[in-house]
Amino acid sequence: MIRSSINRKEALSIIVLLITSFFASAQEVNFRRVENAHIIDATTLDTISSHSSDTEAAQQLLNLQFANREVYMVGARYVVDVKNAQTTQVTDTIYIGDDWSGLTNMKVVDTLDVLVRNYGGIRSRFKGVLTDCCNIYPVSKDSLLEVPYYTFTAKLERLKEWPTATTSYKLVETPFFFYESDSVVLIDPQNNQFRYRTFANKKHCIKYIVNGVERPNMSCEPGNSTYAGGSFRHTNTLNDIDMSIDNLIEYIAVDLDSTTVIGKRQYLLPKQ
Repeated sequence: MIRSSINRKEALSIIVLLITSFFASAQEVNFRRVENAHIIDATTLDTISSHSSDTEAAQQLLNLQFANREVYMVGARYVVDVKNAQTTQVTDTIYIGDDWSGLTNMKVVDTLDVLVRNYGGIRSRFKGVLTDCCNIYPVSKDSLLEVPYYTFTAKLERLKEWPTATTSYKLVETPFFFYESDSVVLIDPQNNQFRYRTFANKKHCIKYIVNGVERPNMSCEPGNSTYAGGSFRHTNTLNDIDMSIDNLIEYIAVDLDSTTVIGKRQYLLPKQ
């Protein structure tokens, strides 16, 4: 069981909810630990141990719980300094509950955008754990929503429940991305033909650029794949490729509705 401290004044100031969203471009991010993680005796509230490593604290927590000790963990605290950071306001705030005296039955649902990455390599069809370097977000999600391997902006639905003093998150949207399992299917120097298979998390079109020159053909009918819980596959065949030279081939993912570029993949085909 992991608990985090709640500031009562902040809990009562619920009319305006803001979150800082850190964008990777033109920023300098510095963060430092100001308090170690602690293991607390649930009965006496005494501190059993202090750890500079969250992993060591979690291991101690599990070891004590396996020994039938009633304990919980308070995570480490950090101070974050971000230069040139932008802020974005939480949207779609919904208040649920009919008892406003003391907020005993109140719930707050809102959505927020956070720049995150996958935490600890944890992946599953219906759950995930995300981090923005300072906070950890255990999230539920639809089975078709995949978590990218890189840092990305995630739209999270946040539910605050005052009756149980808990906060939970649901991943409701991820950006377009290609999977790392994209693969070469065919290299045929005799017929100057090259075939490359791409996988992505959303339906899309692909146009091709070979050595800086755009090809007239574009593929807009991806097949379905069971890879990673359901993905969209293009088997991209390019003809008339001069294989006596190196070829830089770009696969440009285009949104079906807006026709805007939503992703890119490059492959260097060495001369054969």
